[in-house]
Amino acid sequence: MEMFCDEPGCDCRRVFVQVMSDQPGVTQPRATISWGWEPPSFYRTWAKFPLDAADLDELRGPALVRLTPQSEEAPELLEQFRVLVKDEAYASRVIRHYAMFRDRIELAGRTDDGSVKPGMNRAERRRLAKESGRRG
Repeated sequence: MEMFCDEPGCDCRRVFVQVMSDQPGVTQPRATISWGWEPPSFYRTWAKFPLDAADLDELRGPALVRLTPQSEEAPELLEQFRVLVKDEAYASRVIRHYAMFRDRIELAGRTDDGSVKPGMNRAERRRLAKESGRRG
């Protein structure tokens, strides 16, 4: 299950992937993995504060998300995910999903009926969302 940040104005370029079990009665995620696809320099700038190696590893990922419950299978699932994100088609699809999700969050550039204001591009919607603090 892919999850993305829903904070207006944020552009963290990361995904959280929760790996669920298909076994009946198992409701807890087997692993929660983060993956940031930009180079480390992007996350150092984005964070706006110094990052230690563990913070940078988790932001850049793939990494098991610290402070979240992980199953015994989590390290193996992380290794499988590392192989998966090397597939350009899969990685591109996740990045495309991120962009689609973020576009829906940045609704500040929309009229009251939900339509996009004429001439309003994504950067302008993002700027308006940041200025207004409005949530979609």
